[in-house]
Amino acid sequence: MNYKTSTTTGMQVYMYLFNPAGTQIQAVNQWKSGTGLAEWPSVTTPVSNTPGVGKIRANYFSTGYGTLGVDTVNVTFVAPPTWIESAPTTVSASGGNINVSVSYAAPSGSTGMNLKLEALSTTGAVIKSASDWVGNNGTLNFNSFAIPATTAGTGQLKASYFASGWGLIGTHTVNISYTSPMIRSNNGNLLSDGSAPLMYPNPANDFIYVDGSLAGTPGLQVEIVNISGQVVVGGSLSNLLDADQRLSLEHLKSGLYFATLRDEVGNKIIQHRFIKQ
Repeated sequence: MNYKTSTTTGMQVYMYLFNPAGTQIQAVNQWKSGTGLAEWPSVTTPVSNTPGVGKIRANYFSTGYGTLGVDTVNVTFVAPPTWIESAPTTVSASGGNINVSVSYAAPSGSTGMNLKLEALSTTGAVIKSASDWVGNNGTLNFNSFAIPATTAGTGQLKASYFASGWGLIGTHTVNISYTSPMIRSNNGNLLSDGSAPLMYPNPANDFIYVDGSLAGTPGLQVEIVNISGQVVVGGSLSNLLDADQRLSLEHLKSGLYFATLRDEVGNKIIQHRFIKQ
């Protein structure tokens, strides 16, 4: 971008980028004096999923003069090779099915492309993957894309495009939040947001504590079984808890156990695996 100042002490040069819809998607500026060229060699262009003709606009503001002039040129946005058109921003960390739509545009001369969708954990590990062979342009819907249980936090959905005769031609990622599961009883009462253990400690000695949100919920039934499947503790949770909201394990032998809590109509609320020392 060329500029020229004369009797002024300097000039602020602004560059704006507008997508085909007329929305400003980037803005940068430099302070200049004298005569020369304002350059931005590494301006990041945000994703503009709509191909078409946009604009680059230059504004010139000179000290003591204000706006000296405006100049615009057209810029063509070509369709990116792929982008995630729509996807949920959250999913339960305990797992669940989501629907994801991915748009794609193969390069000229390609006879088709392999479109792959991956779910990445908070550490970047691939925890779910699916792919399909598609044509040159369109949208592929990944319906009921099954996310497995994973650590709560921020992960990513990643779409990758492999065009025939070209190899990998593009990727697009969006963030997805793996949220702690909301645990509710059958009547809709919130028992826990899953942010802390509901039964603890693990390993346990003579007692295991039950979170107050569970202990105060009427109608809950508890069942503890050993690794042989034998029920060693069973009954109403409220009747089995002591004054400190503890379940007694004193009569149990050392080993691995499974505690299951069910609501008033028998639906499983949570299953907790623990070791009795």
